[in-house]
Amino acid sequence: NGTVERALAESSQKPPPRALYAIPSNDLISHPQWVSSKDEEIIGQVVEVEREKLGMKPPEGPGKVSDWKPVELNGTRTLIQSVTIPWTLDQTAAGSTEFTDFFPQYALFPPAANSVVLWQEDSGWVAGYSRGTQWVHVQPLGDVDASSVSGEIDLTLMELSARGIIDEIHRLVLWAPYDAVLHEALQSSTDLEVDFEARPTPAPRVAPDWQFEPH
Repeated sequence: NGTVERALAESSQKPPPRALYAIPSNDLISHPQWVSSKDEEIIGQVVEVEREKLGMKPPEGPGKVSDWKPVELNGTRTLIQSVTIPWTLDQTAAGSTEFTDFFPQYALFPPAANSVVLWQEDSGWVAGYSRGTQWVHVQPLGDVDASSVSGEIDLTLMELSARGIIDEIHRLVLWAPYDAVLHEALQSSTDLEVDFEARPTPAPRVAPDWQFEPH
């Protein structure tokens, strides 16, 4: 009857009690590093000092736009990845929710193990780097050609390897439909085996619990 229809229409317009937002990788500054401690408070202090040294100062005020996550523990050292968003996370205009999760976009997708993973967001390329089965670094590359992509990847691999951030990597995995021209260009300009794979299903329930809060 009319009463039931009105109730259904009203309930269907209510915002969900929980909402999940993916932050574009282009808006993230990623920095992996080894910290000579297992203590979370000490690690947090070291990460903050390193951010300031690199000029990655988050916006002042309420909210939380920086976080770090452990990747691996080796004796008294901890390998971590820190992520900073150099702008304010605003509340959405769609209405309030009981709780909102803000995830880095790449963190929603499990990576190929010990690989460089390449995908497109909008028209730009993004490269992700994994250590084992965990992300350790993400690098926006922008709208560039295959030679520029391979050059940036080679330089980043050299840096991450020199700092002990990554293990030996032999694969470059593209989350994209197969492209013979792109395959040949990347295969000939890198020392990595190039594979095309379907992007995996997002898995927010098993993704690291990155803590970001809107202002």
